[in-house]
Amino acid sequence: MTYRQWWDRDGIVEHVITTRLSNLVRASLPPDNVSGEHTARTVYEAIRQLYGLRGFADGLTIFNALMALPCIPNRIQEFVIKWRAGISRLLACQYPVSSRLMIQQFVSRLPADAPAFFSLRAGLVSRLANIADNDFNAFVSLTQDVIDLDNTFRQSNPSRPSQNRGSRGQGGQGSRPQTQNHNSG
Repeated sequence: MTYRQWWDRDGIVEHVITTRLSNLVRASLPPDNVSGEHTARTVYEAIRQLYGLRGFADGLTIFNALMALPCIPNRIQEFVIKWRAGISRLLACQYPVSSRLMIQQFVSRLPADAPAFFSLRAGLVSRLANIADNDFNAFVSLTQDVIDLDNTFRQSNPSRPSQNRGSRGQGGQGSRPQTQNHNSG
């Protein structure tokens, strides 16, 4: 089998696997690898690792881990991915959980002094009032809003530390002297 045929077949299998997943499970999968590809095997292994659960005791362990998970200000997306995976795992082991409670707990763990989330917190009570207790798509939607707010804030405030690899090693403010061109004409 040629390399191209292998990728074509892998793509078909990966498509079959991922199209059968709920939005919450799909959102909890780890990001694509460096080349932007998931192989069917990596998707399957991620699902097996995340959802090979047995019941209430596993659910309690996952719930406690979520409640203890810190949110590091420049790692919001990592925090969101862990929470999505945790919620999805709780549902997989049929742990009794409320979407409104989990949304409230998730938002309470976001950095309190981050301006990006002030509006989200301000509208949380009215948002929760319009969510059914078992509506976990609302959780996915809220976490996507958090990612979007964080990205927007980072783009408009470049002095904030970023987790982008492209910004590493470039130094902070004032690390490079500015030169002035006095020969402009």
